Amino acid sequence: MPSSQTAPGTPAAPSGPVSVPAPGKRDCWQERFSTPRLEQLLARYAPPVADLVPPLLAGLRGIEGVGEELRWFGIPWRWSLGFRHARDLSREWAVLVLKPDKPDLIVPLTHALLERFPSRRFTRGVRDGIVHAPQVAGVFWAQWEITSRPQVDELLDLLKVKMDRAGQLDPSK
Repeated sequence: MPSSQTAPGTPAAPSGPVSVPAPGKRDCWQERFSTPRLEQLLARYAPPVADLVPPLLAGLRGIEGVGEELRWFGIPWRWSLGFRHARDLSREWAVLVLKPDKPDLIVPLTHALLERFPSRRFTRGVRDGIVHAPQVAGVFWAQWEITSRPQVDELLDLLKVKMDRAGQLDPSK
């Protein structure tokens, strides 16, 4: 068999640069007792994914009242960036899961908040992420794998809508 072909049932080789830890060493994202630097986690991404993370982070960091913390979330999110809003410190406002291949954005949404959401404003991909989100203790944990710049822009818009609608639910406002 020529070297350019693979045997049936054999997985094809990856088609781009892949960050693989040294033999016997786990990826820094998986090492619970060794806190990685954010730069280490982000350096693992190759273009085009590497080009999507900075605008997403800038958008998340640009929302007033939101603070971030790199922390261990346990399996499956491991070392991820948790974003909390001053209005509700009881849970994350959003989580950027820094998986080795592509990051995921997780946005927790309450039922009361979803009742006020303008669903037609978003594409089917975003709406499906909400509709199929697992529910835990009355909170829907919507999740999207970050794949394109238009998706990043739309998810940042979703977070702005979340902020506006959450403000409407806040009786102290």
